[in-house]
Amino acid sequence: TSESLNGLPHLLEHMLFQQEDRAFTSSLSKRISDLDASWNAATAEETVRYYFTVPARNTAAAIEVLGDMVRRVNFSERALTAEKRVVRGELERRAGEPSLLLRTTADRQLWTDAGWARKNAGGNVLSVNDASLQRLRTHYETFYLPNNAILIVTGDVSADDAFAAAEKAFGGWKKGDDPMAKVEPLEIPPLAAISREFVTSDVRDVTFLIRWHGPSALSARDATYAADVFAGIVNLPLSGTQKRLVDSGLFESVSMSYTTRRFVGPIELIARTTPEKAGAAAGALGRELRQLVATDYFSAEDVQFAQKRQRVFRAFATESAASMNDLVADFWASVDLNYYRSYFDQIESRGATEISDFVNTYLKGKNFAVTVLLSPEVQTELGARLRTSINAWRVP
Repeated sequence: TSESLNGLPHLLEHMLFQQEDRAFTSSLSKRISDLDASWNAATAEETVRYYFTVPARNTAAAIEVLGDMVRRVNFSERALTAEKRVVRGELERRAGEPSLLLRTTADRQLWTDAGWARKNAGGNVLSVNDASLQRLRTHYETFYLPNNAILIVTGDVSADDAFAAAEKAFGGWKKGDDPMAKVEPLEIPPLAAISREFVTSDVRDVTFLIRWHGPSALSARDATYAADVFAGIVNLPLSGTQKRLVDSGLFESVSMSYTTRRFVGPIELIARTTPEKAGAAAGALGRELRQLVATDYFSAEDVQFAQKRQRVFRAFATESAASMNDLVADFWASVDLNYYRSYFDQIESRGATEISDFVNTYLKGKNFAVTVLLSPEVQTELGARLRTSINAWRVP
């Protein structure tokens, strides 16, 4: 909710596994072990989640452990010092992993300083070092409420049993004021110019990542569906983009996506090629950006194919309990459960006019951020040529 809280949700996520009461911590570890569970937690821009994967017979016990973990907090300075060290280690590894370094650099470009301070869920070393027990407690008391939480259970378990276990574990948890009602909408100003940056790391390929500001689910819900359909059109095996860039042999892969977010979701096009083809590929990718916003880029038939593929891909995602949990959690946190329930109907109701409106609103004539990941050797050999190509990129 403010720059001063940068990374605090991430640190709090770690702290919930490190309670001050040693007996409780020991008991929690043993209970998890006795459940034959794999467990973890994750912090993203708009959700923090804790999850266990257990044999179906242990579902009720796993829900009970989760209830104890999120409802009983008693932090210590000792645990805080230890977890700060762990989180700093994660941030350092992120800076050293090529794909994560690419993403972090691209995020800073896309959101700029003002937006990055609010979008950066992981935090930074300075914000983690400055965190105090009082700030953690305040954040916990504000946001960790049953009316700001969802329990998702998927797998070989009956709904009646799951609800009974949830009532036992969470039934006495008292509601509080809706914390999200107090959160001011995140105002991220449009990019003032096209941003271009090179990132060097120990990689074999050359990766181009192009990103735009996309719709906000809070204020442009209909556009989020159109964004998914348009990305599906670009990704069709027989789309013009795939023919010109992948089938031609210039790129190993090219894909487009939109991430649904309450506060400005990113649109991205990611393309990978080899160092030998990078020069020609960069020129072709620049020409393709102009094609994306052409009035004849897609047909009504392309829209139908993309809608069908979207339904198939989401059906595959729901075959896995873990991936379905993540899907539902993301939509619940960024929009609401009705968004998930009506998703396919909404996707299939989007016509060519709505897809064109999305393109004209969020891509055509808009500034974007370009991040290129390559090795130091390729940077030395091709950096000047690639920069010249990328400097000419426009979406008219």
